[in-house]
Amino acid sequence: MHPEEFLDDTQKPDSECQNDDDVRSGEKDDEDDDASNSSCHRSPWARLVALERSNPDISIRERDTVVGRAHVNGNRRVSKFHCRILKDSTGEVLLSNLSNNGTMMNELLLNNGQRCSLQHGDEISLGRRGSGAPQYIWHVLDMNSRCGKKRPNEFGECNARLDNVKQLKFSKLRDGFNCCICLNIWHDVVTVAPCLHNFCNGCFSEWYKKKGGSSCNRPQCPQCRELVVFVKKNPTLSDIIEDYLQEVPSLRRNPEETDSLDQRAIVGNNFVKIGSPSNTFTSDDDDDDDDDYSADNEGICLQCYRSNTREQVGDEFSCGPETLHLQCCSCSRFLPRRPDLNVPQKCAGCDQVFCGLYWRSQNMSIIDPLASCMMKKVTERTGDILPSEAFARNTYEQDIIRRYLQERGLHINNVLTEWLQKMDRGEIAGIDLPNNPQVQYMDTYFCNSCEEHIVCELLYRFRSSLPKNELPPDVAARPDCWYGRLCRTQSHKYSHAAKLNHICEPTSRSTSR
Repeated sequence: MHPEEFLDDTQKPDSECQNDDDVRSGEKDDEDDDASNSSCHRSPWARLVALERSNPDISIRERDTVVGRAHVNGNRRVSKFHCRILKDSTGEVLLSNLSNNGTMMNELLLNNGQRCSLQHGDEISLGRRGSGAPQYIWHVLDMNSRCGKKRPNEFGECNARLDNVKQLKFSKLRDGFNCCICLNIWHDVVTVAPCLHNFCNGCFSEWYKKKGGSSCNRPQCPQCRELVVFVKKNPTLSDIIEDYLQEVPSLRRNPEETDSLDQRAIVGNNFVKIGSPSNTFTSDDDDDDDDDYSADNEGICLQCYRSNTREQVGDEFSCGPETLHLQCCSCSRFLPRRPDLNVPQKCAGCDQVFCGLYWRSQNMSIIDPLASCMMKKVTERTGDILPSEAFARNTYEQDIIRRYLQERGLHINNVLTEWLQKMDRGEIAGIDLPNNPQVQYMDTYFCNSCEEHIVCELLYRFRSSLPKNELPPDVAARPDCWYGRLCRTQSHKYSHAAKLNHICEPTSRSTSR
C-alpha cells in the first residue's frame, strides 16, 4: 500500500469529510469498546521482534503507541519520538513516521508525516537500512484483530520468518558457548581461575594430563596461557547450555562423544586446587599430609601446610580456620593476611599483593630476593644505571643526563634521594600512581613497577629543572616537540629525538590533533 500524507479536514475531499462524520458519530461506541477492552490492552497485543541481539523486543500494549529512543537503549540513530503505531476502531494498524531520519516498512521509506497500513510479518526499520538502524518484524499476538487477518499460508510464512530470527539470535549466542579446545559447544562446563575461562570438563582434564607435568607443576590456561590455580565445575553455565540445546537441538552432541568426555573428566564437584607436590589434582577433601612441601608449589600457603602437618617450629605463625589469605599477584603463592605485623604485604602505589617481604620476615627462604615478588624502597636501588623506561625510552635524552651526571660526579641515587625529600617536605607535587598514596616516599615500599615509575618521573623532573646554560649548546638550542614527553616517535627514531627537545609538556596544537 502506498503511503498517504496527513491532511487537514479542510484539505480533504467531501467524501472523506463525510466518512469522518461517520467515524465521529461512532466515537461514543468506540469509547464503550475501549472501556470494555482496557484490561486486555494492559497485556501486549503485538510485539516488535528485534532482528539484532543488541536490541530488545518492544511490546505494544496500547492502541496508540509512540516508539522512540527510550525503547532501543538510547540508540542515537533513533529519534526521541521516531514512529507511531495506531490501532483504529476497525482494528487496522497504521504506522506513521515522526522522524526526519525516516522509517522503513519493508522496502517502503516513510518520510516525515507519512503513514501506511501495517500487517503481520512486515519488516520495520527505525531509519534507513544499512545505516545501523534497529530492525524489527511486526508480530501480532491478537489474531482476532483486523491487522492479523491474513491468509493461512501468509501466517505460515510470517511465523517461519520469526523462527529464522530466533535461529539467528541463537546462532550468535553459539560463538560464546564454544570450548576453545574441541571447538564445540560446552559439555559439563568447568571454570578455571584466576582468568575465569570456561571449558568442557573432559577437554580441560585431557589438556591438564598433557601439559600439567611441567616444571611449575601447573598447566597454562588453553585460551590465555595464564597459569591455572583453581578449577571448579560451573553448574549455572551447564544449566544455561542445556536450555540452549533444548531450543536448538541440532547442536546437541551425540551420546558417544559426551560419554567419552565424561570418562576423561577428572574435575569433581569439589573446589579443586592445581599444582600439588605430587603434580596431581588436590581437592579440599584429599589428605596429602605425607607429601613433602615443594618451594615451586605456588598454589599452597606454606604456613597452612605446616599447620596441617604439625611441622611448625617454636613460635612460628600457624594458620587457623578463620585466617584470611592473600594471593601474590606475581608468583600466585598464597600467604596469610597479617595486619598485626609491621611488614607491608601490598604495594603502596598500586595496592597489589606481593609476598617477598612477608616470607623474608618469617625466615622462610623460598623467595629469591631479586624476584618480582619483592618490594623495596626507592632509596634501596642497587647500581647507578638509568632505567630503560627513563624519558619514554628516548636514548638521546638518556645519554644527555648520563653525561651531565658524570661530568659533575653525581650519582643517580643521590639525585633520587634529594628529590624524594622535596616531595616528602611538600616542596613539589607527589607522583601520579594508581592508588594515589599519601605517604612518605623515603620510607615506603613499592613493587618493581611502581618503583621504576617513580624513578623515571623524578629523573624527568630533575632534567627539566636544569638551566639551559648547563647543557651543551646544540642540546639547549633545539625547539620543543609539539607532543613533548608523550611523543611516540622519540623512542624508535634517534634523528627525531636529537632534532627536537622532548623534555617538555605537550602543546595545545598537539593535543588538539
